[in-house]
Amino acid sequence: MKHSLAGAAFAALGLLAAPCGALAADITFLSVGGPPSIAKAHTFGAILRALDSQHAASVSDAEAGGLLDALKADALLATFDVPPEALKGADLDALGLVDLGPNQMGALPERHTVVTRALTEAAPEVVAFLNLFFVSSSRLDEMGSLVQDESIAQADLDAWVQANEPWIRNMLALCPQFSAGACETDGDSNRPFKAQDWYGTPEADR
Repeated sequence: MKHSLAGAAFAALGLLAAPCGALAADITFLSVGGPPSIAKAHTFGAILRALDSQHAASVSDAEAGGLLDALKADALLATFDVPPEALKGADLDALGLVDLGPNQMGALPERHTVVTRALTEAAPEVVAFLNLFFVSSSRLDEMGSLVQDESIAQADLDAWVQANEPWIRNMLALCPQFSAGACETDGDSNRPFKAQDWYGTPEADR
């Protein structure tokens, strides 16, 4: 089942846009079911619309055990739900996939954000922001509470984005070149400087 996330754009937020001249991308977030997975997929789609309404976002169901197989290299796909054991021994280059690392913190089980190479080429600024997307247990519980009948009502998503604007802005502040499709990096790592400088501060998480 595929759920559309084609609701209102949040122009009032004044958040960053995609690079000038960038083509619109129709991005699908794969969810394995259950409130945490459904919540992350739907809320990031809502954040994406708030950032730049030219990109369309939708959520599609996938089997947890076959998640890497469901990520077709030539499609614009992302998921927040790959366990680390599924990545062991996987040839991501051959599969056309990119592991952006964990997206859950604290006592939550480790889950990785994985995107297709096609998405990195079509919407690099979105992938840069996906690389900054972390959730704490309290925020994931809050997001999960919005889930009803395997989805989240559009009105609830709209209200959630507006209520969480400071948190969204904090994530963007770590990626000042988001609109140019690039993030500042730490040393030789291709991952932005996130957890050590940001998480755990009152301004970033509640």
